[in-house]
Amino acid sequence: MRVKKSVSMTVIMLFLMSLFVAISCNASAKNHFVEKHLLEFIPILQMEAGHYDGHITPAGNPVNIPIKVKYMVSVPPIFDILPVFLKNILIYGSASIPPVRIHLSVVEIPDWLDFTISCPDIYINIKENEFSCANTSISIAARDDAPAYPSTVVIRAEAQPVGRISNQSVEIYLIVHPTYIPLLHIEADQTLKYATANDKVRFLINITNRANKESVIRIGIDELPRDWSASLSNSTIVLPMDGCATISLDVYTSADFRKGDIGEIHLNFTVLPSPPDSEETPADTYNLTLFVVNPVIVDPI
Repeated sequence: MRVKKSVSMTVIMLFLMSLFVAISCNASAKNHFVEKHLLEFIPILQMEAGHYDGHITPAGNPVNIPIKVKYMVSVPPIFDILPVFLKNILIYGSASIPPVRIHLSVVEIPDWLDFTISCPDIYINIKENEFSCANTSISIAARDDAPAYPSTVVIRAEAQPVGRISNQSVEIYLIVHPTYIPLLHIEADQTLKYATANDKVRFLINITNRANKESVIRIGIDELPRDWSASLSNSTIVLPMDGCATISLDVYTSADFRKGDIGEIHLNFTVLPSPPDSEETPADTYNLTLFVVNPVIVDPI
């Protein structure tokens, strides 16, 4: 029984050694076929990103995302009967097992996002039939013109070939969502106009959406002089990024609006993402004060 086992092991070892010799010689196209198809090891390459909620502030601090890379080569147990140096030469192309180089790159990224990979080339010591790991990180920063819409960042890891271990690549997808920045530019044709008692004046107000997303703007009248009235042509407008609109405000003075009196009209403009996904906050509100003066002296026409 022991003799049979010894003979079997000898036969297997001789087969592997003859296969090694055939591959190493490369004397014919047939040997080339054997090299490419009968003794090629395909590694397992994995990559994962650490915790990241996806949100980033335009023109804010960079966000650091940890990246873990895992690599494994499956070697059948039959190769363990070979001497170590012979097995290493057969599989890895050298007497000792070299580390594998893995290159990281960002292959898809929005043009408003800056990125840095802390270590784009990492080296992992190969362990047979178990994963080896290495860590790196990517730093991303959104520019001030980043729109508040989700975008995808694609990170690729490429493992270089080692001996008869083929190359391998893997990609991960990160969703990057810049936060909403509520910005408005508000300008009246004039902030001060003249009127008399029981009179009417019209203000034209130009509103530009400087937020980084389509926005809903709600306009309200906070305060008027007693017994005055006012009406807006629009109390709610929707504007795309950098879109603008002009609304009118008609102000009606009271009968007791005397010469030399000054009336103040206080308006508020609340800007929210469209559709609104949050409650109003003081940071979302802009204010505008307009004045109506009853002149002491009226210039003759």
